[in-house]
Amino acid sequence: MSGVGNIPSNMSSRTILNSIGENVMLLDRDYTIIWANTQAAVLLQEAAPLFHMSAPEEFIGVSIHHFYDLSAHQLDVMKHMQQTRRTRITIKQTIVADIIITPLQEEHSVIGFVVMLMDVTSRAEEEKRKEAWYRKLSIPIVHIWDRTIVLPLIGEFNEERAGELLHSLLEECSTHRIEYVILNLGAVYEFEDRLKYYIQRVHDSLKLLGTQCIVVGMNSNLAMTMGKLDRNIPTFPHSKTGLKYVMKQMDA
Repeated sequence: MSGVGNIPSNMSSRTILNSIGENVMLLDRDYTIIWANTQAAVLLQEAAPLFHMSAPEEFIGVSIHHFYDLSAHQLDVMKHMQQTRRTRITIKQTIVADIIITPLQEEHSVIGFVVMLMDVTSRAEEEKRKEAWYRKLSIPIVHIWDRTIVLPLIGEFNEERAGELLHSLLEECSTHRIEYVILNLGAVYEFEDRLKYYIQRVHDSLKLLGTQCIVVGMNSNLAMTMGKLDRNIPTFPHSKTGLKYVMKQMDA
């Protein structure tokens, strides 16, 4: 299919490609850069010092191999490419981007490629984004009904992770108007004084939102080492008894 409708004669392909809000480059069949749109030129200007260049124009006529090493497998894939492919690349261990490659075909023969670089970021920013994503996954907030959530406390709690947990918890409670938060200590086998501090900090912060904090999963070993919580937080040995408490409060 060649598309739908006709491109007006006063709209050149250069104008159209420059209007796209993504980094677009054209390669010939030997993977040499022959053109870059305005957006890509800005990116190439930023990347130029990494390759001992001073201007984006210096990339024209340079093979894509110069700044990204294609494996033998990738070269074979591109050689026989019939449709668009997408992959993630790292350039000079500094720039990370999603690269979309589309073959340009004429009479069943590839004459070049359209390359789009999307979601371009620095390697450091990419690592921070991954860490934030992993931390979010490590905070398994579970909605058990409209106004109540359960948060199992799992793993080691340092200052950074505790801060991330509290931020996510407060955001969740504020967004969904949560009235009860059940902290489940069932997976906690060793107790430290700072965990007690974190629990009390969570309780005090939730209280400011009008949300009640309840602790469940309090086994005998934890009870002996933890002692009494300073904020008179309701505690229960099992999730079932904690849920019964919440249901009773809701019916009151």
